[in-house]
Amino acid sequence: MTQFDFNIEGMTCGSCAARINHAIEATAGVETVSINFAMRTGRVIGNITAEKIAQVVADAGYMAIFGGGIPASSPIQSQQEPAKRDMKIAVGIGFLVVLLEMIPMVVSIPPYEFMTWMQAILSTVVIAGPARGFFTRSTRLLRHGSVNMDTLVAMGVGAAWIFSLWQMARGGHHLYFESAVMIAAFVLVGRWLEERARNSALDAIAGLAAMQPATAIVRRHVAGDPEMKTIDVEVALAEVAVGDLMVVQSGQSCPTDGIVEAGSTEFDESLVSGESVPVLKVVGSAVIGGTINCGSQLILVRAAKVGKDTMLARIMGLVQDAQAAKPEIQKMVDAISARFVPGVIVVAAGTLILHLYRGQEFTDALQSCLAVLVIACPCALGLATPTAILAGTGRAARMGILIRDPDALQMIRKATALVIDKTGTVTTGTFEVPDVWWVPQVASELGTILPAVIYATQKSSRHPLAQAVAKHFARDMFKEKESPSIAGGIHVGESREIPGRGVIARLVADGKVFVIASGNESLMREQKIDLSAAPKIPLNAQDGTEVAGGTIIWFAINGKLAGRAVLTSTIRQRAAQAVHRLMVEGMEVVMASGDREAAVAVVARAAGITSYHAALMPDQKVELVKSLQASGKIVIMAGDGINDAPALAQADVGIAVGRGTDIAIGTAGLIIPSGDLTRIADAVMLSRATARIIHQNLFWAFFYNTVAIPVAGLGFLSPMLAAAAMALSSVSVVMNSLRLTRVRPGGRS
Repeated sequence: MTQFDFNIEGMTCGSCAARINHAIEATAGVETVSINFAMRTGRVIGNITAEKIAQVVADAGYMAIFGGGIPASSPIQSQQEPAKRDMKIAVGIGFLVVLLEMIPMVVSIPPYEFMTWMQAILSTVVIAGPARGFFTRSTRLLRHGSVNMDTLVAMGVGAAWIFSLWQMARGGHHLYFESAVMIAAFVLVGRWLEERARNSALDAIAGLAAMQPATAIVRRHVAGDPEMKTIDVEVALAEVAVGDLMVVQSGQSCPTDGIVEAGSTEFDESLVSGESVPVLKVVGSAVIGGTINCGSQLILVRAAKVGKDTMLARIMGLVQDAQAAKPEIQKMVDAISARFVPGVIVVAAGTLILHLYRGQEFTDALQSCLAVLVIACPCALGLATPTAILAGTGRAARMGILIRDPDALQMIRKATALVIDKTGTVTTGTFEVPDVWWVPQVASELGTILPAVIYATQKSSRHPLAQAVAKHFARDMFKEKESPSIAGGIHVGESREIPGRGVIARLVADGKVFVIASGNESLMREQKIDLSAAPKIPLNAQDGTEVAGGTIIWFAINGKLAGRAVLTSTIRQRAAQAVHRLMVEGMEVVMASGDREAAVAVVARAAGITSYHAALMPDQKVELVKSLQASGKIVIMAGDGINDAPALAQADVGIAVGRGTDIAIGTAGLIIPSGDLTRIADAVMLSRATARIIHQNLFWAFFYNTVAIPVAGLGFLSPMLAAAAMALSSVSVVMNSLRLTRVRPGGRS
C-alpha cells in the first residue's frame, strides 16, 4: 500500500469533492480515499500509481497536482489574490450596470438605446473576464458528463445574459443584464470571503511552519587547522545533520531538536505545550526545534533529530493528517452533495415549465427558474464539516493537543470514563532514589562491581524506572556520567524486557557470568526469589508517606535476592485540577498501574482519584477497559509507555501523554506532548464545541436549501437576491466554524 497526498484544482463545491471521491473509490487497487473540499486536497491509499490517480481525477473534470504531501500552504492561499481581483472587477462593473438600468426609471435621459448598449457591453466584459471561470469549468465538466455549482451559476448567468441579448435584438425591454452581472458578482464575493475564512482555519499549520527558521548557525572546525579552531557558519536548515553543534542566540528559534551542550536559558515551548510560561534549559536538557530562546543567554545545542524526525515536523504531520481525514458524518453529506446539483437542475426546469403552464409570461417564469438555479448551494453542505474540523484541529494544536484521528475528536465528547496510567502520566515520570538496600553477603562478595552490573542492565531500557536507577548509580555511586572505568568492563550478552514486570539480562563481568533479574514483585515471584530477608521500607522523615509510598525495584542475581531500590516521583502540576474538572463534567476517573498498591494509593490520593487498581499487567489494563465498556461506558485511556499501548488501542479514545513511546503514540488518537493533564479536559471541551458547530452548520445548510429553493421557485426572490443569499449561506457556515479558533483552555464545555 502506498499513500498519495495531492492538491486538486477546479473544485468549487461539495458535490465536486463527492464526485472525485466516487471516481477514485471505484478505481481498482484503491483501499481508502479522502477528498477534502475545504482544503482542496486529496489522499489515496492503495496499490495504485500517482499517474493513474491523476488520470481518474482528470477524467472527472479536475486536475490533481502531486507535490510529495499536503503542504502547509494550500491552494487556498494561492487562489485568494486572483479571487479578490475578479471580485473587485465584477462588483465595480455590476454597480455601473445597475446604475445604467435605474437611471431611465428615475430621470428621462435619451437615448435609452445607448444605456442598453452600455449594459450589454459591460455585462459581456464581466462574462468574458471575472465570470469566465464558471463557464470554462462547467464546460469541462459537461464534457466528462458531470455538473457542479459552477454549472448552476453558469446556467443562471448565461441564461440571463443570452435572454437579454435576444430581447434587445427584437426591441424588447425585459432585460436582465444587471441580474447576470450581479449574480456573478455576489458569487465571486462569497467565494473570496470563503477563501479568507478558510485561510484563518489553516493558520495553525501556517503558524507551526513559520516557527522553524530557514537557516541555522552551526559551529564547525576549521578545515586543516591543527589547533582545531572553530567558526560559526550559517547554513540552510536542510544542511544541518545529527551531531552538529548549533548556536542558538537570545530571541532565536532552535533549528532542530537537540540537547543543550553549554549554557542555560529559558525557552518558549508554547507550540507543543500550549503554555506561555518559559521552561528553563540547562546542560543535558532536551530542546524542541522551533521553540524560542526567550532568555538573555546564548546556548549551544547538539542536533539530535533533523528533518521529518523533529517534533515540529511530526506535529505538523499529525495536524495535516487529521485535517485531511474524513469523519463518518462527512460521508453522508458527500452522498447528498453528489446528487444535489442534478436535482436542482431538474427542479429549476420544473419551475420554468410549471410557471408557463399556469399562464405566466416567459420573463417572469425565467426569473423564478434563474433564482432556483442560483440560490441552491451545495457549498454550504460541503463546507459544514471540513471547516469545523480544520478550525477544531488547528485550535487543538495551539492548545498543545495533537489529533491523529478526527473521529477521536468526535468520540471524546461522549466519554464517560477515564482510565489513566500512573507512572509518567499522573506522575512526572522522573524519579529519585531515596533508599537503596543490598543483601550484606552479596554486597560483600561483589563489592563495587555490584552497582556496576545493575547499572549495565538498566541503562539500555527505555522504561523511566530503569532509567532512573541507571542515572542514580551512574551519578551517586560512580560519580561520573557513564562510569567507563567500571561499567566499560562489563559485557551484556542478552537482555529481555518483560512488559509490566522488568528486565532479565545475562552479562559477563570480571570473567564471571551473571543472570540479573530486576523488576517488581511479580517478576520476583515468577523467578521464585525469596524476598523475606528484605527489611521494611523506611518512612519519609517529613510526613512518613513519600518513601513508603514509593515504587520498589527488586534485584536478583543468579536466582538469589541481591537488593532493592525505592523510587519516588512527583505528581504532575495541575493533575488534581484536571481530575476535578473531569469529575465535574460527570466523568468517572480510574487509575490503573502496574506498581504496588501502596505507591498507587499515595499518588491517587494526591491527584484526588478515589478509584484505582494496582499491580496490573498490560493485559489486565485491557480487561479493565473492556469491563468499563461492557458496563456501557465510553472510555478514554491515557498513558505514556509500552505497557499502555494495548489499553490505548482497546479504549474508545486513546491519549498518549508526554513524549511517550512511539508505540504508545502510534496507538493513540490524541497526543498531549506537554503531559499537562488539564489538556484532557480541554480536549473534551473542544470536542463538544466542534460537534456543536458541525451540527449547527449542517442544520443551517439543510434548512437554508429546504426553505430557499421553494421560496425562489414560487417567485418571491429575484435572481440577484438569490445570489446574495447563496453567497451568505456559505460564508456564514465558515464564519461559524471559525468560532472554534477562539475557544479558550480551561473553559466549560
